[in-house]
Amino acid sequence: MTTPIPAQMSSVSTALPSGVPANPNGQLTENSFLQMMVTQMQYQDPLSSSSTSGTQMLSQLSQYAQIEALTNLEQIAQSIQSALGMSMGAQILGKTATVTDSSGNAVTGTVTSVKNSNGTSQIEINNNYYPTSSVTQIG
Repeated sequence: MTTPIPAQMSSVSTALPSGVPANPNGQLTENSFLQMMVTQMQYQDPLSSSSTSGTQMLSQLSQYAQIEALTNLEQIAQSIQSALGMSMGAQILGKTATVTDSSGNAVTGTVTSVKNSNGTSQIEINNNYYPTSSVTQIG
């Protein structure tokens, strides 16, 4: 059986509840989602005789655990990516490499140093730093 949606409900509000931060684009962020979920869980009664209340709470706890696991996995992946970039930079130290600069131009020179800046591995060529991901040729 299909229930028609009243005309008053046909438009959906995209406003976030008060106190829930959104990013500058007005989109829901991960922290905003978690804050909303925690707020909703605070007002649930797990001992309620309603069978859906307990089920919903378990479902939300499971979702929260999944989000936390994915966040941890993302942090691990970023650490691995940074370590691989530093390893690559160390392997090509003193060698000639070609990179693509931010303007799309090819820059060739000897790699004179390697550093990690804000989680991004960078190599120095001709007194300028480039992300190791911009290396297009070695040797």
